[in-house]
Amino acid sequence: MEQDEICSAKFYEPIEGNWESTIKIRDLTKSFSGFRAVDGISLNLYKSKILCLLGHNGAGKTTTISLLTGLLEKTGGQVSVYGLDLNKDIEQIR
Repeated sequence: MEQDEICSAKFYEPIEGNWESTIKIRDLTKSFSGFRAVDGISLNLYKSKILCLLGHNGAGKTTTISLLTGLLEKTGGQVSVYGLDLNKDIEQIR
């Protein structure tokens, strides 16, 4: 695991071995008119690994993916893809 391994989930399976972290998400938030749709997600995504977001209707799954793909602008937090900042380098990331 990386030294800066962070996960905001209550339950998760730790990554064993030396996997390359490609996307780093830290305290990602998105608010709409005072309603917080995404509330402080922090995790790493790894090359050759699969991500699955589970949750009830309204849990923020679609909003999270929309933030990661640049369809929506985040309210707070940081996202880097291969070391590039999602906000500053979106065209290069795409």
